[in-house]
Amino acid sequence: MNQINVTKGNNRSRAEFRDMVVTAGKETNPTVQVKRVSRENGNGSKVLPTKKKSGGYIASVLRDCVKVQTNKYHALIKLVSSIDVLTLAYELIKSNTGNRTLETTGETLDGITKKWLEKLSEEILQGKFIFKPSKRVCIPKKDGANRPLGVANPREKVVQKAIALVLEGIYEKEFSDSSHGFRPDRSSHSALHQIFIGVKSEYSWAIEGEITECYDYIPHKIIMNVLSERIECEKFISLIKRSLQAGYIDPNSLLLVKEKVGIPQGSILSPILCNIVLDKLDKFMEEQKKNENAVPMRGPDCRRLFYVRSAEKFVVTIVGSKADAEDTKVKIIQFLNDRLGLSLNLEKSKVVSLMDGFKFLGADIFIKKFSDIKTQPRTIFEKTGKNIEAKFNLKIIMNAPIKQLLDRLVEHQFLKAKDKEYYPIGVTKMITQDHADILNYFNSVINGIVNYYSFVDNRMCLSSIVRYLRYSCAATLGRKYKTSSVSKMFKRFGPDLKCPKEGTILNIPRSKDLRKCTDFNRFKKNILLEQPEDSIFY
Repeated sequence: MNQINVTKGNNRSRAEFRDMVVTAGKETNPTVQVKRVSRENGNGSKVLPTKKKSGGYIASVLRDCVKVQTNKYHALIKLVSSIDVLTLAYELIKSNTGNRTLETTGETLDGITKKWLEKLSEEILQGKFIFKPSKRVCIPKKDGANRPLGVANPREKVVQKAIALVLEGIYEKEFSDSSHGFRPDRSSHSALHQIFIGVKSEYSWAIEGEITECYDYIPHKIIMNVLSERIECEKFISLIKRSLQAGYIDPNSLLLVKEKVGIPQGSILSPILCNIVLDKLDKFMEEQKKNENAVPMRGPDCRRLFYVRSAEKFVVTIVGSKADAEDTKVKIIQFLNDRLGLSLNLEKSKVVSLMDGFKFLGADIFIKKFSDIKTQPRTIFEKTGKNIEAKFNLKIIMNAPIKQLLDRLVEHQFLKAKDKEYYPIGVTKMITQDHADILNYFNSVINGIVNYYSFVDNRMCLSSIVRYLRYSCAATLGRKYKTSSVSKMFKRFGPDLKCPKEGTILNIPRSKDLRKCTDFNRFKKNILLEQPEDSIFY
């Protein structure tokens, strides 16, 4: 059996590299031929493109797949079914622990062979590959509802990833600059940075928007129609359609359920398909922005609009009246309903004054004046008998929601709340772990919070969060060593709770590390967290 093995280490590459050279046939009978060109590194082993370079790798292959007459992509089924792309897809997902667990068919990614990939390639090319129903898992949400996740067969994820690579190569360069969720080299920080530099003092109203259960309600027909605008390979579109219509096994009745709407959350295809559909909303808002910004800034009917989106959440800020903001909100509702078959969550979507602020991606954002003394006009110099006065503009503020973070610590059992006070407690699930593992766990939580909120103006307030977590760590160690005294833990292991066996310590940020960053440096960190609440606490 030709099993695919990967060698780890500095002197060995992860796997084989195959450059693809795509040549288009005659216009009357367009075809795509994939040729393998091996490239070796210094020690003779072959390498695949890294995850970071895979987007450009696929994009370079797609250049010759565009018909000049229609500007649409063709013969994509040959690309997605090629051994090269399937091997690349496998390499990109195999390190994910979840892809090695047994699911509905009892298969995992272990033991995949070249023969299996060749058979898979043939099935895809002939249109015979069938996606099996996924396993449905319900994750409890804070509001008491459940978020359904579809867990696909791990081996089918190879096909999903191959499709996603091709779709990203087509659409990534066409996506709006205002879109940030689930995109290469973009994150919550890039979205917040765009707000920081784009929302100026003249903006007065904001629309805080969220699309209702976006993944669950996108109609399959809408997805197919949007894909057909750029792709005319019927077999490729049919492959995507079969993945959407595979259905899931209901965990209660154990019956197969098939629907005509929704993208399974948990599927590798979910983020890219969601962005492809919602790019229509992004383009619509760009057109609205263009129309509003056409009016002269100093005119009586001056309007300005700013828009940014991350997955199903978006923010629109407006120069104008509250009525203008409400009118823009109505236009968004109508566009979502009429063009995308989606709806706006009216409970979570509201028009607010920028003075009152809004919440977006885990941050409290508002515009605040300087002190009254500083905002008063003052003479800076006299010229030809006239006083030249300077005025201070409004300033955008981004804060970490300290109260919300404390409540999250209570929810995840780091703290307990009583009479509006918070008390650190030991984390029960960590008591059986080694001393060093407990410290590493708390270090990851502390670092996650401090690094994510590197951009906030109230960064020093994070010291209270760190202090609570430090005492929670001591309380956890106290329960492990069967003592209820936190002070005894500090006396026994020192202020950093050092592990005597492995030397691991609890890394507590110093005060200077929590100082507010300058405007130039606050977004310099390469933070790739998509959902801060889910990424920090796990």
